[in-house]
Amino acid sequence: MTVMRTPTGPTLRIALPFVAKSDIDLARLRQRGDELVVTVGSYRRLLALPAALSRFAVAGARVEDGALVVRFVAEPAPGGRTGDWKDGGSVNVVAYDEQDKPIAAR
Repeated sequence: MTVMRTPTGPTLRIALPFVAKSDIDLARLRQRGDELVVTVGSYRRLLALPAALSRFAVAGARVEDGALVVRFVAEPAPGGRTGDWKDGGSVNVVAYDEQDKPIAAR
């Protein structure tokens, strides 16, 4: 797992070789700390996010060169939303509030 700064916000890169974008679902949980839920097929992993990413919202994710790349942007106002990159490589992204209720995607 690697975090990098970009001009548009931080990105998190997780190596997932041989995985197609259609096999991946991604969610963010804030109730039990700040975790990213990565589901690949029937396998699910909870990944604790670095503290530096706690003030950022998930903006989108895509599969790129054998890795899942998650893009973050500055946290929107309460009730904020998540979205996907527009390049056709995006995966399903869902964010959850403190009560584990889904926040609508844009």
